[in-house]
Amino acid sequence: MMTRNHRQEGLCRAYVRTIAAQAGVLCGQPDPDYGIDLLLRAVAVDSRRRRDVSVQLDLQLRSTTRANLTESAVAYDLNVDTYNDLRIPGACPRILVVLVLPERGTWGQCKLSVFPWARVASGEFY
Repeated sequence: MMTRNHRQEGLCRAYVRTIAAQAGVLCGQPDPDYGIDLLLRAVAVDSRRRRDVSVQLDLQLRSTTRANLTESAVAYDLNVDTYNDLRIPGACPRILVVLVLPERGTWGQCKLSVFPWARVASGEFY
């Protein structure tokens, strides 16, 4: 049987891929992974065909049962190196996606929280 961490990671990837499919964006996975777990790319429609328009959003995924939730925020303990990696300016914006799972019971009832790291770099994140 897979470890609990690997199961949580797999569930988070599947959850984000499901949302991306519903939104109609491409979802890819860098191989190997150097801090970006998934990437999303925009698709445009030109008359009768669709094309990748090279607009990309990089995602760092986390899944936890130990986050503090309020109506407007999720407090999650992220290690400093990962935090700093997300803040490095690059060609694509990066965001942290945190899947909050219940401690016990079914993992089918989860809440997805997305925080843009641009807010972190400007000092607005707490």
